Amino acid sequence: MRVLQIVAAPSKKYHLSGVNGPERRASNLISYWKDYGISPVIAYPKRGKLFRNFEVSGVPLIDFEINSKYDFFAVFKCLRIIKRHSIDLIHTQGPASLDLIATIAAKIANIPIVVTRPYMIKDDLTFSLFRKMIYEFMDKVTLLFASTIVAVMESGKRDLIDNYKVPENRVKLIYNGVKLKKFNPRQLEPIEANSQKIKIGMAAQFTSVKGWPDFLKTLALLIKEGKNIQGVLIGDGPEIDNIKKLSKQLGIDDRVEFKGHLETVSSELYNLDIFFFPSYREGLSVAIIEALAMGLPIVASDVGGIKEQVLENENGFVCSVGEIASYKEKLSYLIDNGDLRRKFSKRSRQIAEERFSEDRMLKEHVALYQSQLEF
Repeated sequence: MRVLQIVAAPSKKYHLSGVNGPERRASNLISYWKDYGISPVIAYPKRGKLFRNFEVSGVPLIDFEINSKYDFFAVFKCLRIIKRHSIDLIHTQGPASLDLIATIAAKIANIPIVVTRPYMIKDDLTFSLFRKMIYEFMDKVTLLFASTIVAVMESGKRDLIDNYKVPENRVKLIYNGVKLKKFNPRQLEPIEANSQKIKIGMAAQFTSVKGWPDFLKTLALLIKEGKNIQGVLIGDGPEIDNIKKLSKQLGIDDRVEFKGHLETVSSELYNLDIFFFPSYREGLSVAIIEALAMGLPIVASDVGGIKEQVLENENGFVCSVGEIASYKEKLSYLIDNGDLRRKFSKRSRQIAEERFSEDRMLKEHVALYQSQLEF
């Protein structure tokens, strides 16, 4: 089965850098498909940070990306790829404009297309009303013609069925996953309150939607209260200089570390005591899954599928978006309670093993691909 997997890099128009979730998933799975009878063809821009990862895998790799949401000439590029590589099925994972172009190409070529929908356009708090209307229109066409829509969270599945009226037999829930054996949680040691620095970290692109200012402002309040903490910021992106300036303005630049973009975050996560994720937009966060796999207690914002990852008072706390006072309260509680951190740590790893393994994700995708060609 020859599957064209179209993978988008972070937007060059908005000067985004680093690696997004779909890129990472596609790269992590690339060496396993052949074991299941899948021959992937990867369409991915050469400027992407993971181009070399795909290149060394030996699978057919095409330098491809759309120039804008109106780049309908890209439909013909897709059709040429489909013909040249005898593609049986297409799988794309956003953005909405790319999904639409790939869906049109699949319909013309009369082959099935699987579209993974990490989050719905209506839930994006950063889009202008006009931009949201355009993407919503694109989505309606995509959702109408795509063979199967993959939701990465239960709430997304229900949204597609109940609000977007996609027939239930065309919606499939497949949780994201990571290779769990790459994450070996350390045993959190009993620590008397304030006797040792507690490391509070976050891993994400430095963009406006990720809530980095809230991260720093919350840490500043905790430090002002005398909490013995250290902030660890993992990632890169267009807002990084602004965030560094903010850390100086808040007077906490000596209490935070900027680690930059990392190919693998496991070594940095290993040294954390708490994972703090005040994002404004998520689907099913891969960063949260990696924190779960590392067995970290988590404080996060109530966006996307986070409530399916962070279970209230079981492995962490979920707060309303932007509620810095609430973030501070929950983090302070965890900082002062070593026993609770250890309890949450154990539960986080259990949740990762129950729901978010890469092996399960791979097998469910293989079964989905095979089902598309049975019709």
